[in-house]
Amino acid sequence: MPASTNDPISIMRANNIIKVIFSSRGLVGCSTICYFIQWNNKDFIIKDYWVLGDDGSVKNEMGMLGRIKGIPGVPELINSWIVKIETGTPNKTSAYCLPSMQDFKHKLVQALQDILSIQEQAVMK
Repeated sequence: MPASTNDPISIMRANNIIKVIFSSRGLVGCSTICYFIQWNNKDFIIKDYWVLGDDGSVKNEMGMLGRIKGIPGVPELINSWIVKIETGTPNKTSAYCLPSMQDFKHKLVQALQDILSIQEQAVMK
């Protein structure tokens, strides 16, 4: 949960979003979307991203931004939190994506074998 109900993230509404400035979805993991918003006549960028791993991989970027705070051109981290589901556990990408890279590799190899088999059958006819 956000630390304060007065910060821009807590009370952001869809009409505050000026535009999506970046959107990316990984093949088997992370996805990121960045919004340019205005709140109280100030400009903000909201970065919403998912990671596969544990809290450490989420907190890595937050820690890095804290260590380089004040360097010209470096964004200022205003707030961050880990989204949790009703049970109190972190809402992770792995709950919605492939369970493992090994499973992905197996499915990819199977799909390629199926394609080769279909092409072979087409040539034989």
